[in-house]
Amino acid sequence: MSMTVEAAIKTIEEQGWLHRTDPRIKILFLALFTLLNLMFLEPLALFTLTAALLPLYLTTRINYRVLGAALLGYSLFIGAIILSQGMAPVGRMAVDPDNLHYVFDWGWLHMTREGLAIGVIRSLRFFNPFLCAILIALTTDPVLMARGMIKLKLPFEIAFMVLSGLRFLPLAADEARNIAEAQSVRGVRGPIRRFKLALFPLFLNSLRRAQAMGITIEAKSWGAKNWKGFLRDVRIRPRDAILITYGVVLLLIGLYVRLVIGWGYIGSVANPY
Repeated sequence: MSMTVEAAIKTIEEQGWLHRTDPRIKILFLALFTLLNLMFLEPLALFTLTAALLPLYLTTRINYRVLGAALLGYSLFIGAIILSQGMAPVGRMAVDPDNLHYVFDWGWLHMTREGLAIGVIRSLRFFNPFLCAILIALTTDPVLMARGMIKLKLPFEIAFMVLSGLRFLPLAADEARNIAEAQSVRGVRGPIRRFKLALFPLFLNSLRRAQAMGITIEAKSWGAKNWKGFLRDVRIRPRDAILITYGVVLLLIGLYVRLVIGWGYIGSVANPY
């Protein structure tokens, strides 16, 4: 885990074109991309949106091992969505029960192809914004991200939560590595036993850091919400037009396909076979 977090930190410190893009532009792109996902319920359209992120991934510098670790963990969540929808009660589906196509039907336990299709759709609507958010997180310094959120007039509390969360993760990973090394020196064996012994000190150290941070931010007028000074600032430059233009083009194409052509509505999902 710690090696993955270290790789993620090195990825953030890279100098690809997306790393140098203003965080506010990235946040706006994420909002546009999420809106696009909410417009469609057609699997082909959602897969197309997934493919639309590939040019961004291929043209910037990121560590794909970090991406793979994130996707591996998220795949469990996606699998749970698909299976739960596939075995959902018939009454919850917008489909005529007499026209359902069963994968298997064992009394109270059954799975339908229509349910699996709906599960794939819902998982993609979660997955695409997640994939975009991971790209932004891997190419943006947390401090600059918080500064960009404040400049966008987002609530100060949200900006601080994002900053502190992203900053705490490397510290927790480093602490977990130190505990693992201490356990190795003392001859602790077995992954379950090592995990049980590491959980309590890791929790205590995290609480100690959170308490120290709370005292620090209160000493710097957190309650007054008067933090205006940043060591580094963000500015919109001409090169930032690349990302926002790409987002606007995707949005316009999506609006044309959805509203003018009329493709991508749930009617094409209600009876996909």
